[in-house]
Amino acid sequence: MCYKKSISGLSRSRIEKLPNKLGRGKIVCVTATTLVNCQRWSVNLLCGKDNSSDIAFHFNPRLLQHFIVRNSRVKGQWGHEEYLLITPFNIKHGEDFKLEIFTADDQFFVTYNKKHVCNFRFRLPLHSISHIEVCGMVDVHEIEIETFDKFPVNEDDIFVIEEMSKPLKEEQKMETPIRSILPEGLQEDWQLEIYGTPKLLPQTFSIDLRSCVYVWPPNTIALQLNTIFGNNMLVRNAFIDNKWGMEERIGGSKFLPATPFSLWIRRSTKKYSIWVNEKLQVEFAFRCDPELVKAVHILGDVDINGIYVNKNPERYF
Repeated sequence: MCYKKSISGLSRSRIEKLPNKLGRGKIVCVTATTLVNCQRWSVNLLCGKDNSSDIAFHFNPRLLQHFIVRNSRVKGQWGHEEYLLITPFNIKHGEDFKLEIFTADDQFFVTYNKKHVCNFRFRLPLHSISHIEVCGMVDVHEIEIETFDKFPVNEDDIFVIEEMSKPLKEEQKMETPIRSILPEGLQEDWQLEIYGTPKLLPQTFSIDLRSCVYVWPPNTIALQLNTIFGNNMLVRNAFIDNKWGMEERIGGSKFLPATPFSLWIRRSTKKYSIWVNEKLQVEFAFRCDPELVKAVHILGDVDINGIYVNKNPERYF
């Protein structure tokens, strides 16, 4: 721990100077309590000492509307809002909480009470951040700055993917983000099977085949499937040697809001075959050694009912 400041008392807007410039591998931690009549609150990373300064990152849970807004403000102008539903993270009135903002290479990772909430790509230089502001009916107890060497730091929620050996349990439900381990990887002719249901009003969800269960430091993503509901696209890509490759896009995605789906990813000799609801939708040629794949990450607007490895799939591609 490199910095810690204890605070007591209420204020609608509290601004504190950070002791040093933020850098890669730092965590800003805010420990506080929301009041029972709190309707919204926010934490802002400021590029100056007053509330008219540029805001590099604005994190704003709106309790009445049941969503979280992320944004930035430059020269008095707000940027494009990013939002997500508040429900999965149990953010509510009259509770103690710990908000942690992790600074990685090109984005912030945010956790609420140790649960990964969202990411936010830098829109302003990290070194320009000098102050933190907490707004709303919130009793702030403590602000800390710590260091970290991996994200997420909480290992309690890592899920181990098992071989499919029995029927699905319909009552099972896992909420994103989901970090899971493939103990034996995904071998040739094996099939990764994912069953779930998109949210009622989804924007996007993604599934990554990764070399490591951690998000940071950056590791290889052999395949990312990103479903974008606004334009009905299924986007494929890979992240290798710390950079994204060329996107492959196809329209006519088979994923529908609030509609259960099955997704099968089968490894063959030179490619992954991707089936949705038992129909082949697309293929993706290997861009790296498929033996690197050891983990699966699922993010976004989807509930998952099951993740399995099928070593002897009955249907062949």
